[in-house]
Amino acid sequence: MAQSVGKQELIDLCSGKIGCWLITQPDRGSDVTCLHGQEWPAGAPGNKGNVTAVVAGDEIVLNGQCSAWVSNGAVAQVAQGGLASVDLERIRKRVESTDWVDSAVVTRVWPDAIRVVVNEEVAAARWNDAGLLNARGELFIRNARYVPPELPLLEGPEGSESQVAQLYIDAQGRLLESGLRLTGVRLDDRGAWELELADGLQVRLGRQDVKDRLERFIRLASPTVAKRVAEINYVDMRYTNGFSVGWNTRSALAVAPRA
Repeated sequence: MAQSVGKQELIDLCSGKIGCWLITQPDRGSDVTCLHGQEWPAGAPGNKGNVTAVVAGDEIVLNGQCSAWVSNGAVAQVAQGGLASVDLERIRKRVESTDWVDSAVVTRVWPDAIRVVVNEEVAAARWNDAGLLNARGELFIRNARYVPPELPLLEGPEGSESQVAQLYIDAQGRLLESGLRLTGVRLDDRGAWELELADGLQVRLGRQDVKDRLERFIRLASPTVAKRVAEINYVDMRYTNGFSVGWNTRSALAVAPRA
């Protein structure tokens, strides 16, 4: 079908895939072979444009005979034979390999159907340039077409996703109790850690004793930082018994002694 349309974007999207098409329009139902109900010849069988799509929050709710086509593509690639012999485990794995699918339950419905129940992935954080992590710190999309900018940004070398996510989880709630909002965690190639708070304030934890330094920041530095967060560029915790503060330019001028 993509070839018949002649649009290269559709040809590239569908190349090598087995699946189903769904076409609908915002103001009326439609069908893959007939976009407008009035185009159907009198007495001809068909859906007659009964598929509609309604945006509801972050979901698109489909109604009509064609709505079942959406989930059939993954199943169609592995469902072969009769209902009794079809490999449900293979179908489940294939469905779960689809972007945005966290888990799936596949069961037989006698006499002639397969039920697929899907739990959707929920993006909890951004990962590097275009990846998305779930709440377990697992990278489920490497190159998302849309990355929600309001999510915290976690950065690190490949394979460090769960480690970076765990530090975010450990710090986020406690910092919030101190009046500070954690917006990012970064692990660089040298193994050095850095937190980013609201207003771009950086907390430098370095490579050693990271948990102890984080604890010291929360316990000793955060009460003061929370009161003057707009005046501070960074807090450096890479000291044995203390920390240093880097003030932004305006604050530095304000506290500088007069000549």
